[in-house]
Amino acid sequence: MITTFVLSLLPLVVLGNYDECIVVTPGKKMDECCLVPSGLPEEVLEDCLETARMHQVPNREFRNTIICGYECFMRKIGVLVNQTIYIDKVEEYMAKLEPNARATRIAAWKNCFETRLNLIAKAKIHPFVCYPLAFAVHLWVKTMVDQNCPPEYFNDTEMCRKIRAGVPLC
Repeated sequence: MITTFVLSLLPLVVLGNYDECIVVTPGKKMDECCLVPSGLPEEVLEDCLETARMHQVPNREFRNTIICGYECFMRKIGVLVNQTIYIDKVEEYMAKLEPNARATRIAAWKNCFETRLNLIAKAKIHPFVCYPLAFAVHLWVKTMVDQNCPPEYFNDTEMCRKIRAGVPLC
């Protein structure tokens, strides 16, 4: 749903140096590479995105809508408030997932927690209506989950193998 937007925030999450990159085109199913459930309340995200679209963002501009929506979402569910990631709250949400999915998600969040200062510094330089840290955290967690996806959740396609290997988006 939001994969094409990832491009503008890519400098926040590129991990490593690569000679190639994945070209994003309409119809690429990048969100379907790792089907580990998020464990987070998706209805809250949808409400926040709608609020941002209708009330927060001038001209309903897509990138700012997503940034503001994720800022609202992470704050409302209590996992990222100001610049603090609450791992205990994340673990609460992940408790309902099956063990392999839960371990993958929690490891990704903990990795994000460990690298948060770098994300905070990079998030400060982007000119968005809302502070982009929450979306940067989302992208980081998604990247870690995609790269460490358990085999039973992995969609084994050429593009997904590249994403799993850490090849960045162009």
